Amino acid sequence: MFSEENKKISPRWQRYYELSSRLDLIPMAEKMNQIFSLYIEELHTRHPDYILIVHTLNLMGFQYHEQNRIPAAFLIFLLAQQISEEIDYPEGEIRAIGGLALCYFSIGNEEEALKCIQKQKQLLLLISNKLTHASVLNNMTLMYTEMGNFEEALKNYSHIIKILKEYKPKNAIEEKKRRINLMVVLNNYADVLVQLGNLEEALKRIDEAIELVTDPNDQKLVIFYSTKASILNALDRPEQAIKFLEKAYELRKQDSTKDYILLLDLAKTYALLNQEKKAVKFLNSAHDCIKEIAQPLPEMKFSVAQIEILLLLYRQIAARRKKMSITFSLSQLDEKLDYIIGQLMKSGFKMLLLKAYFWKCYIKVLKGDINGAEYVLRKVQPLLHGKIALTPFLIRYYALIALFDAYIYSDFSNANKTLTKAYVLVRTHNLKFLTEFLEEIEKQISLAKTIASAHKKVIEKKGPEIDQQNLTIIKNYLEDIIELISAKE
Repeated sequence: MFSEENKKISPRWQRYYELSSRLDLIPMAEKMNQIFSLYIEELHTRHPDYILIVHTLNLMGFQYHEQNRIPAAFLIFLLAQQISEEIDYPEGEIRAIGGLALCYFSIGNEEEALKCIQKQKQLLLLISNKLTHASVLNNMTLMYTEMGNFEEALKNYSHIIKILKEYKPKNAIEEKKRRINLMVVLNNYADVLVQLGNLEEALKRIDEAIELVTDPNDQKLVIFYSTKASILNALDRPEQAIKFLEKAYELRKQDSTKDYILLLDLAKTYALLNQEKKAVKFLNSAHDCIKEIAQPLPEMKFSVAQIEILLLLYRQIAARRKKMSITFSLSQLDEKLDYIIGQLMKSGFKMLLLKAYFWKCYIKVLKGDINGAEYVLRKVQPLLHGKIALTPFLIRYYALIALFDAYIYSDFSNANKTLTKAYVLVRTHNLKFLTEFLEEIEKQISLAKTIASAHKKVIEKKGPEIDQQNLTIIKNYLEDIIELISAKE
């Protein structure tokens, strides 16, 4: 690693190397060799470029966080924060503290994560340059979206967009920076709108971002086209979505990025279009890509997406009474989800865990195990309560539980109480786009009551008999929930 002389020159590096050794992070420390060599080299100069070092450290920290190597990321962000504080560099410190917030969130310590965010807000007041302020606030807001605080994210993005649209650049360089920042923020804003179900507004925002791109070969278009495709899929327009994904795929060929998410998006969209061969081709390509990356978090993301695509193919091909070109059983997928859920329970990635739970619930329904589906769904409840960002999911959760109560147990009193909870949440959080959905649920509960009265049939809670009509209704509404959650990774 470093010579004894270099270690004396850099006592901070010595402390962090020793700490990383105790945490069994030697591979991480070895990979940081180049960065800290630069750090030591800079100490020999009259004006060390600490800002460059801080930027590099923060970039590296986010890489390690993406790989789910939280202790390593935490060390890197902590060092970046300390250097930023010593050289009075608030932009770097805000970014580093945002990384620390993500690390705390990833291990389930939301209290410390929120303390970091408060510190970020205080530091933001020290930044007077409008362009820099907007850029730093955008980075902060990415932390909010990762943590699921979508309401705060929407507020921040609206503010950033206003700053960037009103800003008068002094030269061509500033204009380019303003335009790039604006298109990135519009894409991020569209992502948040998708999570909240405001799809038409999301489509407007991503179109606005695409219009700002001047170079047809700009790699940022890959991200923007993928975002637009996810929105179109959520709007049940896969025939339009695939056109943008194919454009993104052609662009991505121009660089060497291992973009497994784009490959999964292609596989999912071809599955929605009933094109099994192409769906399987891109699913296999994504799998090969994941094997090369060999990191735990991308592997789990891939596994959940793989199950979603296989179930889409299963449902559509079964409806046409054809055989699939790949063989798997629902029980195999169920067992795989048990493993994934077990791994995700140890982390703070609640959105991915939520997806995994709902797919497990869906498999139970496909197998006709409604009791099992209800059991899984009720296990999701603790993940949803108290999380403002997950309110749309909680509303749909209540709606589905109300359907279970009405159609399986004929407990209409409980069904209406549960549905009332959903309506209260819609009004409290101004989620008007869910009103129509709840009104449809209300009609179905009323229909279930009419059927129960006409047949004078009370379904017992133990061993309920489910007729095909009831099973179909529950399947349809479960699919509605899953489509919302699966709209965007």
